[in-house]
Order: sequence, then structure tokens, then C-alpha cells
Amino acid sequence: MRVLFLYRGKNEAGDNRVVVTQGKSLEAAGVEIEYFPLTGRGPGTYFRALSAIRKRLRSSEADLIHAHYGFSGFAAWMASGRRPVIVSFMGSDLLGSHSRGGGKTPGSWLMSQLNILLARFCYSLSIVKSAGMQKRLLKNTPSAVIPNGVDLDIFKPVDRLEARRLLNLDRDEFIVLFPAIRNNPEKNFTLASEAAGSLEEKGFRLLEVNSAGREEMSMLFNAADMLLVTSFHEGSPNVVKEAMACGCPVVSTAVGDIPWLFGDAPGHYLPGFDAREVSAAIQAAAKFRRDSRFTAGRERIMETGLDSVTIAGIIMSHYSRLTAKED
Repeated sequence: MRVLFLYRGKNEAGDNRVVVTQGKSLEAAGVEIEYFPLTGRGPGTYFRALSAIRKRLRSSEADLIHAHYGFSGFAAWMASGRRPVIVSFMGSDLLGSHSRGGGKTPGSWLMSQLNILLARFCYSLSIVKSAGMQKRLLKNTPSAVIPNGVDLDIFKPVDRLEARRLLNLDRDEFIVLFPAIRNNPEKNFTLASEAAGSLEEKGFRLLEVNSAGREEMSMLFNAADMLLVTSFHEGSPNVVKEAMACGCPVVSTAVGDIPWLFGDAPGHYLPGFDAREVSAAIQAAAKFRRDSRFTAGRERIMETGLDSVTIAGIIMSHYSRLTAKED
């Protein structure tokens, strides 16, 4: 089976860690993946790419197109011909984007409505990352809830001091990992900063990470005292699952499927959108890290079937069903 992956590349090399990671897990299961990254700024990027996508499809033996994110899905449908189109929605493409004040932006709301209509009437299957996202879809929309899986061979517990040595981090510094850049309104850095400002811990550092590779991210989860997520919304955030697979404590707002991901595993905290609550959760997570070292997050990931091998098998079953329908 051959599948064309259509997605937004973050640079000219087509780097997109989340999408490529899923592609690699499918390749390991026997699927041939053709990667077609789209680079550029704004919605016009996708319209300008239509000719190139159609050209690739004319020379490709792809059985179907798997597009990632709403704009890519629309471009895939426009260029697909008779091939089935699967679209993986990532979060804001269905839920809308937030301004710094926390409200939905009008443009993102309109785009989410368009994606909802396209999902209902145009795509062979829409993959969403959480049940909350699926509720946004119209009745009778062909859809499946399939969170991204975690590569448990990459993301695994490592001795904290060894991880800090490899990353050249101070062994005594109190490190809270913030998995985004501060100027991304969706990630709500303001709340993280306010909560951090009231901490009494010595040697505190709020470490922002945005574009690290998988191996480096694994080391960062192991080196940090915890992961801090203060987002206004999420689907099924990969960084949370990856941190859990490393046994790293996590403090997060109760968005997306994060409450379900945590289950009742100790070392995971769900404060409200209040700086004092977040600060108290950070301190509780720090104590957990000192006392217990690792959470049972890895066991929770395996229990819920969120490893990359299991997820690849689920996606492949949908590929087989849709291509069989075309035969």
C-alpha cells in the first residue's frame, strides 16, 4: 500500500516532527509513504501548491492521500481525482484559535466551520485527536478518534542527572519545561509566567522549547523537573504523551483529552486557569519528582494503547477499508 502524506512543512526540508513520526511508524508496519510537505506562509500556500500536487499524483502510485491539518485537507481534496482522502485534524482547525485574551478569533471560527462542512461532505474519513474534537463534527460525518502514538523506544525514562549532563544543564537548577514559544497565543505563556513568578523555589528556570528533535526532547523530559502546559485548548498533545512515556511529571490545564490521558496516575496535575493554582501544582509536581523520580505515565500510555505501533495498526485498518472500497 502506498500513501501520499500531504502536510505543512516547517522548513524547506519538510520538517514536521509530529507528521513524520507517524509516517515512520506506518513505514515500519509496511506502508510506503510519500512525503509531500507544503512550505510558505498563509492559506495561499495551499492553493499555489495544487498544480504541484496534481503533478505528483499523476506520477505516483499512491492508493490514497492522507492530509494533516485542515488547509492541507482542502488542497488534497481539490487535487485528489478519485483517490480517497483522509484528513487528520490537529486541534485549532476544528476548535478555532485563541487571541491572547483567551477569546476565539473570528477568522479561525470561520475556518473551523468550513472544515466541519468539508469533513461532512467531501472527505472519505476525518481523523480527530480527541472525543471533544469529534463532537464538533456534524452528524453522519465519517470520522474516527485516533490520537497520535508515542515511540516508546525513543521516549523512555533516563537518569535525570545523566540527561542533564548530556544536555549541559545545571544539575541543581529547578527546570520547568514549557513546550512552545511565548508569542504563541494558543499556549497561554502569560499564565505560565505568572505562576512561575510566585514560586519560592531556588534556581528556578522556565525553559521554552519549540523545535527540538525527538531524541533531544526525550532527554529534556528526563532532565526537567516537570512539563508545564497552560494552553487554552488542545486536541491530544504529543508533548504530554511523550513526557508521560518518560515518567516526567506533568502540570496541565484540563484541555483536550489530557484529563483522560492522566487517568488517576500520580504525578499528573490539572489546575484551573488561575496562576495560584498552577503555582501550587508546580510545587506539588516538584515534590513528586524529588520523592518518586518517575511517574507511572509510561504504564498509562501502554494501558491506553497509545504507543506508535498500536496506533499505526489502527490507521492501517482504515487505509485498507477505504482502498478496498475503491477496488
